[in-house]
Amino acid sequence: MNVGLDYDVLLAYLSERRTGTWAAFKDAVDWLNGVEARNREIAWIAARRLEDLGHIEVNWEGGKSWAICPTVVTLLSRSGGRALVTGSRPADFYDVGSSSGILEDAAEELDLYVECVPQFRAPTTLLVQLNNFDQADELAGHLGARCTFNVSEDIASQLPRLVDYLDVGTRRELPIGFEAEKFNSESLEFEIVDETESTGLYRTRTYGDVIHALNDVKSSSATTDPVHWNRLPREYAVYEIFRWEGQRVLCFDYEKMCLWVPKDAGLPTLHSRCATLCSGRLPEGDPEFTHPTESSWRCIRYENVPDRIASRIAESLSQEMIEVNAQ
Repeated sequence: MNVGLDYDVLLAYLSERRTGTWAAFKDAVDWLNGVEARNREIAWIAARRLEDLGHIEVNWEGGKSWAICPTVVTLLSRSGGRALVTGSRPADFYDVGSSSGILEDAAEELDLYVECVPQFRAPTTLLVQLNNFDQADELAGHLGARCTFNVSEDIASQLPRLVDYLDVGTRRELPIGFEAEKFNSESLEFEIVDETESTGLYRTRTYGDVIHALNDVKSSSATTDPVHWNRLPREYAVYEIFRWEGQRVLCFDYEKMCLWVPKDAGLPTLHSRCATLCSGRLPEGDPEFTHPTESSWRCIRYENVPDRIASRIAESLSQEMIEVNAQ
């Protein structure tokens, strides 16, 4: 059940607009938030949720912009023959309140059943109960959508290796004149520091953005080698630190097909989308789960993730998964 921001309305609006500036996205979120301050959603959090669910793509660099994703029909593993419908969802596509629209008309013609599953602070998940797998293609044809056997498999096959992603970072040191913080891989927090010469991940909060950069060469008075920097998105930089230190942070239950990730060391956008679309549901906090490495880490849980997809996510991030059997 949505509280405050109505994500179904937001998704319909974005689907009608198709693309726009980051300012336009924030304006839409602010307008839909209304005047009730305690339930207001932060725009970048809303955008990240929509990205994870495969509804929009966001260009976080430069002036920032967004674009709606095309409508996709994809099969879900271990779902009893259900297909997930994600991507663009204009106002006439499906009305959750009245159970009407293009999707409902297509389902009725094919003798299928549309199942709406509410999500907390996210668009309603739309599932279609199929009688056979061929009907996924037929449904997509009626909707003018793309059909793929398993969209998570498609994404997993294209996940970049961490080492390759590092090559596209910007080789520039942190801006001068701003307070610096260094990432602590034990607490998963950034801590204020007086110097940035030692190896590690640092960040500074400038007037317009938060900049993260890796210092990958330890400097000392005994060498004249320059200090090398690499500016990267936070998530990739954090996992590079884990690679340097040999830390295993991803946990997986092969029987329950659940993937746990420390909340403060979240997956990069593409990896998170890959895991999220295994169920069509956003990951949830799991207060009952205790991480084997550090019991104080709060973790989120991705459901219905096949082991081959979890393995590809881990391999892409240079991680070796910790096998758990959560009770």
